[in-house]
Amino acid sequence: YMVDAFSLLFMFLYPFGCIPEAYIIDNVSMQIGLTISALCLIIGAGLKIFINTSIVFAYIGQFLTAIFQPAILNSPGKIAATWFNEKKRTLVTSICCVSNTIGVMFGYIFHVFFIEENTVNPKIWKDSFQFYLFIEFIITLILCLMFMALMRNKPKYPPSKSQKKKKILSLKEGLQSLKKDTNFIKVLISLTCIVGFINIFGTIFNSYMALYKIKDSSATYTAATANLVGILAALIVGHIIDKSKKYKYAMLICNIISLCTFIVTLILMETINQK
Repeated sequence: YMVDAFSLLFMFLYPFGCIPEAYIIDNVSMQIGLTISALCLIIGAGLKIFINTSIVFAYIGQFLTAIFQPAILNSPGKIAATWFNEKKRTLVTSICCVSNTIGVMFGYIFHVFFIEENTVNPKIWKDSFQFYLFIEFIITLILCLMFMALMRNKPKYPPSKSQKKKKILSLKEGLQSLKKDTNFIKVLISLTCIVGFINIFGTIFNSYMALYKIKDSSATYTAATANLVGILAALIVGHIIDKSKKYKYAMLICNIISLCTFIVTLILMETINQK
């Protein structure tokens, strides 16, 4: 229950950081918004190290991560539009999104080397888990400090005409314009279904593996393989879209693939359950 609570806490809090952080990045400063978020992620990862002292530290760390991570995860499109012209934006966005996925994949893999599986001594498991959180904090610290040092607000010269003519809207004006944009609503619904399924699956992944008595190491390689396939597919699709400019057909194909994989997952779950 406590493990599931961490995932649910993240999913519940994540949306609350999206809109205000997007507004700061768009209208105040992309560099300031992303720097503050990176700093809070460092603090959140650091607090989790003290989980053996009190579970409260882990929850506070999870709270900071959930609130401020959207600025990082939702910024690939903004970064691509600010620094690159139309010919490269889709591929750059794909690469930035893939970097997020790579981070998740390493998270699935690394814990196997630091956490002792199936130990009968709770203290050994707690100590190894705390050490894993310490390693996670060091990695987060290094990456976020590099990010803050290298991040710039915008290039000296706009990469495209659309950037030169950019009009800054207030939060209210921006939300109203999006509400009237039917194309945006359609894309929003489509992406919500796809990303929503991915997040749901990620939340129940450990429970799903435990239900069928799959070892932790096997579950790790399963998750890593799934992420690797997603990374390769994202790069290929991003390159194809940049070349063809067939955005609608690409979205349609991605939706169909997502639907098929969802159906296959349900069939496999039922098959395993019968066995």
